[in-house]
Amino acid sequence: MHLTTDQEILICVAVVAISALMQAIAMIVSATGVMRMKKRVQALTDRMEEDVLPAVKTVRDILEDAAPKLKDATDEMLEVSRAVRRQVDHVNTALTDIVDRTHTQAHRVDETLSMVLGGISRAGGLLHSATGGTSRKMGAVMTGLRVGMEVFQSRRKAREKSKG
Repeated sequence: MHLTTDQEILICVAVVAISALMQAIAMIVSATGVMRMKKRVQALTDRMEEDVLPAVKTVRDILEDAAPKLKDATDEMLEVSRAVRRQVDHVNTALTDIVDRTHTQAHRVDETLSMVLGGISRAGGLLHSATGGTSRKMGAVMTGLRVGMEVFQSRRKAREKSKG
């Protein structure tokens, strides 16, 4: 079967018409989908305007109110921190001075005790030579006391050096 030109043109026109009709149907379906989507987006936008925007405005107002207060609180905390630092430095200086004075006094006491014990030892020697045998025993006791005090002092000095 062989078609004539008129029939071929008619078939082509029919195919084009059917294609145009299908394209029109697709466009109508797409437009309907877009309209539904538009309604959903509009509803979501309306809901956001009702719920979210007032909350955002409230948060913004709170932040605007709190900002100066936070700045003032931060400035006050910084000032307190500086004052505490100055006081700590002052206390540290005072404690260092007290410790230095204590060390000096302890050294003086050690020297005084050494001198007293040396004097006692010499007095014991004189007493020994004057009294004989009894003074030998007394000298031994004095020497024992002097040696004990020297050991005590040397241990004390060793502890001070290990602490210092």
